[in-house]
Amino acid sequence: MMSQPIKIQGLLLDLDGVFYVGGQRIDGAVETLAELRRRGLPFRFITNTSTRTPAELMQKLADFDLEVNQEELFTAVDATIRYLREAR
Repeated sequence: MMSQPIKIQGLLLDLDGVFYVGGQRIDGAVETLAELRRRGLPFRFITNTSTRTPAELMQKLADFDLEVNQEELFTAVDATIRYLREAR
């Protein structure tokens, strides 16, 4: 019996180690992001870093020429803020 191919409905992409390592952008990162956008595949960037604010991460991505919209980025800081607001 052949299995049906899985239709990808979206991607969750980590940042550190996937698009950059430390202060270096990974080769092909800009092209990969452009290709995902060209294909219209939904994606979000996720990171568990707690040492940078979302604004600092957005600036770091911009410095690497990675065009990311604020609503595409989900951080541990964002998750904590959301949890605390909902827990009140």
